[in-house]
Amino acid sequence: MKDGQIQGIEAGENDEAGGRRRRRESTTMNIDFGGRTSRVDGQGEMVRPALVKSSACTDTACQDCGKLADCWHGVSQMFGIHNPLIISVPANSAFTRYVAEVWAKCPSTGGKWAFTIRRITNGKVTIFHDSTLLGEVSAGAFLWQPKTIDVPIASNTKSRMRAAFSPIVATQESFAEVRLDADGVDKSVDDCMTVKDCVSILVDGGDAGFELRNVNVMQLHCLTGNTGAFSSALKDKCIAWMACMDATKKTFLTALLKAAVGSTSLISDVAMANHTQKVDPITCVNPESDDPESWECACLDEMTKACGGEADEECFLGLLCSRTTICATWKDAHCPAKMLQAETGRMAPAFVAAAAKRSTKASSNTALGNSLDGSFQGKCAEQ
Repeated sequence: MKDGQIQGIEAGENDEAGGRRRRRESTTMNIDFGGRTSRVDGQGEMVRPALVKSSACTDTACQDCGKLADCWHGVSQMFGIHNPLIISVPANSAFTRYVAEVWAKCPSTGGKWAFTIRRITNGKVTIFHDSTLLGEVSAGAFLWQPKTIDVPIASNTKSRMRAAFSPIVATQESFAEVRLDADGVDKSVDDCMTVKDCVSILVDGGDAGFELRNVNVMQLHCLTGNTGAFSSALKDKCIAWMACMDATKKTFLTALLKAAVGSTSLISDVAMANHTQKVDPITCVNPESDDPESWECACLDEMTKACGGEADEECFLGLLCSRTTICATWKDAHCPAKMLQAETGRMAPAFVAAAAKRSTKASSNTALGNSLDGSFQGKCAEQ
């Protein structure tokens, strides 16, 4: 494949941002998933770097990113382009792939993802929409011609985009710069992620907030007051984040994180230091390192409804364990055998009954069991 050629998709030249923007409606917004801090730019675009979840991978394992400079992150400007996402990999890095993920929801009018690969040096960018491989762009020396990929977002749906960057020659430095935008996004996405979940407080261009935004174990420690090992900067970010969220958000996010990564009493010092999970984030969903805020915003209403309206950690765990899109390695580590039916991998009837009994709002065991199968939509139920 030649440098800069897109495999599996049709590419066009990058046009100006204003040329490919639709007129915003009162219930929608356009989001740039780049930049250094959250703001509104001169064109009325919402610049939201905090909505990006980053991870770094070897050939066999991935880990949450805890240091801004080591992973995909936004900058205010580079090479005359505003609000890009960049990744700069040193020679002989321990990692072989770097992943950035975002999600969006669109109303009945639908919307559009716009992914522009502007510069690559010694690397390959692979693009996924939900679980679908859209294609890849690679460059050995330097990508001179920007490539844009436009992906429609169907009406009344939730979807995610993922970009994975891989150095070609590991003994040499590598670099990529992209722009990732979503047009026609439901304003509830920003209201939930930025306002209610307060992620914009975390991403301010510094390492402490970036770590707390991206490392799920750190978020759980913050929510449960287990901050003895935090640096002073990390403690300050934790305090600010906790002060921003209301009590209901804290309760549900804590239950979700406990289901995803385990109770803080079960988290070892090694896990807290390394945040490492043996899983490929491209081919399946790993709750332990996936974006908890996007899960909370995209899926929690359905999850709590399935659990009788309660922040039920065990019921949340059962929902995660029952999904075919969840990584088998995560299930092996987190799902009790009694919770699942061996022949189907779905929630066992006894567990459904126990969840219904705990919930005072579930009308019946059958209703709860039926709701489990329909609980996940968008990123939560990729088939």
